[in-house]
Amino acid sequence: TAANRTTRCCWSLNERSRAARVHGGDRQAKTSRSVSAPIRVLLVEDNAEYRDTLAFLLDSQEDVDVVGRVATGSEAADASAELGADVAVIDFRLPDIAGSEAAAAVRRRSPETSVVFLSASAGEEERRARSTGWPLVRKDEGVGALVAAIRAAVQRHP
Repeated sequence: TAANRTTRCCWSLNERSRAARVHGGDRQAKTSRSVSAPIRVLLVEDNAEYRDTLAFLLDSQEDVDVVGRVATGSEAADASAELGADVAVIDFRLPDIAGSEAAAAVRRRSPETSVVFLSASAGEEERRARSTGWPLVRKDEGVGALVAAIRAAVQRHP
């Protein structure tokens, strides 16, 4: 239900800390267990609480490493290039520029970086995202759909 999704998305800091301890939040242990290098992800999301929660949930995946978090599209290209991101997860609605513009800037600076769009709604945004060739995941689809899109983006763009 929508209420359950909201609850899962908005964990308090204490719950996140407890979950990290229970699930082995040690980054060294996570990366040493991985068979290959983890997928390096940059998050471009203006909502700080959602961005931090998403980073926590993505980092809990064996093969995903959130290497950076930025709040605006104008920060995305520089951050992606500096951090060597494999995938930039970009909110389609950013406060400064459109997500599609941020994605184009990321790809100009880092042609090897794949893109996955995030959106709170479908409709026109989904149509525009599809025209770029990069996937769009609605925020209400959950972290599993996002992880699948990240993995597929890397496979598509080696």
